[in-house]
Amino acid sequence: MADNNGGDTGAFLAGFVIGGLVGAAAALIMAPQSGEETRAQIAERGEYLRRTGEERLHEYRTTAESYAGQAQEQARIVLDEGRERMTDAIERGQEQAGKLADRGKVSISEKLDEVRQKTDRATGRAEVAATDAIDSAEEAIDDAAESAKEKLDPDATESQDRPTGDA
Repeated sequence: MADNNGGDTGAFLAGFVIGGLVGAAAALIMAPQSGEETRAQIAERGEYLRRTGEERLHEYRTTAESYAGQAQEQARIVLDEGRERMTDAIERGQEQAGKLADRGKVSISEKLDEVRQKTDRATGRAEVAATDAIDSAEEAIDDAAESAKEKLDPDATESQDRPTGDA
């Protein structure tokens, strides 16, 4: 930007000087004054144009530097605000992720408790059912053993059922 401004300013000054010289030449040709007066007037006008050109160049350069400084300051402010917003957004995202993780942990813990309770109930029912099945099986075995004894030795069971006669 500074290089382009320098080129524009140089072109402006060159045009300014050339225009001044053309004007001075035209004034010489058309001037009703003497040559010495005209040369003095041209020298004075040339000096005035040189000073004016330098002053304007200095003004333009100062203005351009001021605008560049302001633009840099604005860019820094915008960048700082952007960083701050990004940091805030990241922190909010981390908080939300933490909350979701905590909710997930609670939910998983609750589900594990439910599963444990259901497992304990199912285990208890299975134990009761197994105990009942074992008791039923033992009774069935005892009944089968009793039935088998009766079939093998029918007199032994009758003598057990009869009272003994020694009394």
